[in-house]
Amino acid sequence: METDARTQLAGRLDEVLGPEPAGTLMALLRPADWSELVTRADLATLRSDMTDEFAGANRRFEKIDRRLEQVDQRFEQVDQRFEQVDQRFEQVNRNFEHVDRQFAAVDHRLHGLERGQERVEDRLTSMSLELSGVNQAVTAMTGHLLSLSERVESITNQPLTIILSVIAAMIALSGILVVALRL
Repeated sequence: METDARTQLAGRLDEVLGPEPAGTLMALLRPADWSELVTRADLATLRSDMTDEFAGANRRFEKIDRRLEQVDQRFEQVDQRFEQVDQRFEQVNRNFEHVDRQFAAVDHRLHGLERGQERVEDRLTSMSLELSGVNQAVTAMTGHLLSLSERVESITNQPLTIILSVIAAMIALSGILVVALRL
């Protein structure tokens, strides 16, 4: 129905029925042309077209679902790899802790060796001093023996000098043996 015809009808209904019933009746009339009304055949065609469209959309969603499942599987693989990496890091940490304990044990042993070395050095210094004193005593005794030997030699013959030299050597060796036995 055209706009001029609608306007005329609305005016006439208003005169005959009054404004309120005329408005209600005009609201019930189609504002457009009858050719624009939808038929059952139009609805069936629309239903078929929409069914095809929904089927296509469902296929696309199924494709997307499969892709998302693949992505999920990949994420699960990545998670497994991360778990393996975490386990490796935990093993590396345990190895470092073991190495740290070994270094601590080596440090402890080195400190013990250092204390032992200090004791050995102190003992060697003490023995060196003792040997120095023994050496001086042996030197003094050797000097005395030589002077004795000279005296005896002047008194007696040559074989006695040899005997005294052997005795002096034996005394010197006994002093060295005494020191060695103390070590």
